Amino acid sequence: MRKIGHRILVASTLVWMSLSFCLLMSCSKMKEKRENTLQGAWILKQYVSPEGYVFPRKEDGKMQCRIYNNDSICYECEMMSSISGSFIRPNDKFGITFINKGGGEYLYLEEGDPHPLQFENDTTIVIQFYGRKYTWVRASQMSENEQKDIISMMDNEEWDAENEMQKYVLSVTERKLKTVEHAFSYTIIFVVLLAFFIIYYILRTRKRNRHLKQQLAQIMEMRTQRLLPVQKALEEVEHEFLYSDYYINLRKQIASGATLSQEEWDELEQRINPVYPGFTNKLFNLCPLSVLEYHVCLLIKLHVPPTEMASILCKDKSSISAIRSRLYKKVFQQKGSSKLWDEFVLSL
Repeated sequence: MRKIGHRILVASTLVWMSLSFCLLMSCSKMKEKRENTLQGAWILKQYVSPEGYVFPRKEDGKMQCRIYNNDSICYECEMMSSISGSFIRPNDKFGITFINKGGGEYLYLEEGDPHPLQFENDTTIVIQFYGRKYTWVRASQMSENEQKDIISMMDNEEWDAENEMQKYVLSVTERKLKTVEHAFSYTIIFVVLLAFFIIYYILRTRKRNRHLKQQLAQIMEMRTQRLLPVQKALEEVEHEFLYSDYYINLRKQIASGATLSQEEWDELEQRINPVYPGFTNKLFNLCPLSVLEYHVCLLIKLHVPPTEMASILCKDKSSISAIRSRLYKKVFQQKGSSKLWDEFVLSL
């Protein structure tokens, strides 16, 4: 029993040691695989002179700031924090080269001049310039969007390095105010455009109504002032048309429920206008008509009942009634029955 227990203890120890070794190896590999980068914003914390004197780099609340983009370009500026936000004044933009020599050693080339660089940890680096050691820490208070804004501004040359008063404000309050201002401006533009279209629609509707009244007045005036001989002549022409072979055959076709081709509709229009002079022009001068609405008016003029209209136009009777009522409202600007529209069309 003692031998079995001893073997179990030895086996457990070996398994534990193997797992520990694998864990350590994986951690070391992760560390080797993880690459350090300058990408992002950094604040100069201090620099140390060759004699060992430490100088903090924060003068009058200003901090030296650098933004590295893709480890190839450096954007240098000054940052000053206040209650309303962080103020940025661009200073310079230059190219850099970041070289990993291996073994934790890095070389930093700024415009061609090589300088040793050391990563103390993920948030701190030390760069040596001509005997001085500059310590930079990551600027956690500067968001990626703010960094992109500064880079975009300096790339577009929207700044003047010689102008001491020019600053870029990284302020949440300012951004919200600008958003509100933009929204307010867009709202005003929308309201102005909406008011313009409403006024235009009202004026256009009034003009159209005046035009309709003039057209109706002219139609009524022509009917009242029509001489008796002219009236009799028109009635004779209408009588001949209603008893012609063309009209009789057309009514039979309509009564049978057979639809009309486009050529037959065109022929009907050509035959009906000489009988009722200006009929088509009067209709389209009163209001724009769809093809279906125009065909309904032609059938009304032919004294075709609504049931037969529905059959030949492949609609139900209620749809034909709705079309006639809608046309009356469109022309007279008031509700009216379908029969009133029929009476009006027959009077043209």
